[in-house]
Amino acid sequence: MGNVLLEFNPRNIVSHFTQDAKTINYITPMIFGHQEWLSLDLGTITDDEAILSICARVDSTFHPLVTQIVKEWPVTNYYYESMIPLVNTLKNRGMKLYLLSNASIKFHTYKKDIRALDVFDGIVISADIHKAKPDPAFYETVLTQLKLDRSECFMIDDMKANIEGAAQCGIKGTIYTGDIKALEQTLTEKGIL
Repeated sequence: MGNVLLEFNPRNIVSHFTQDAKTINYITPMIFGHQEWLSLDLGTITDDEAILSICARVDSTFHPLVTQIVKEWPVTNYYYESMIPLVNTLKNRGMKLYLLSNASIKFHTYKKDIRALDVFDGIVISADIHKAKPDPAFYETVLTQLKLDRSECFMIDDMKANIEGAAQCGIKGTIYTGDIKALEQTLTEKGIL
């Protein structure tokens, strides 16, 4: 989902809440570069628990900003409308489409805004199964839960590690760099498009 159907750029997220460059440089890794963000994606902590943990590392002057970002960051979501035609083409070709994403439970509050999901056949997010990409256990859980044949699956992801994790489970895939034409060419070469 991130950087495929919607932008996920921590620096841009923080920049939505403050324009001070020093604050952006300081707060971005404090929120997105520590265990709390992964724990949110795994569904093992709440927003409030993440805020308490992050605030223990930063000066109290940043506590209101940390709280606001952790609680409100989805308002910054930028959805890639340009991906919708490709999604629709794949669906019209009879492909089953599934969203597999590392995302916190907060995903359920903004998923309705991702127009491309209207045609998806299923959604699995890490917080719901308490496993995250690129852990092979994530993919094995998805295969079982959705009753998929791994040899028929093809994954598109913006991170090499996630494609490699899927490959360990026998799932082919490609890294999406933001170039839709290149992605279409890859899918054509694989006989998918």
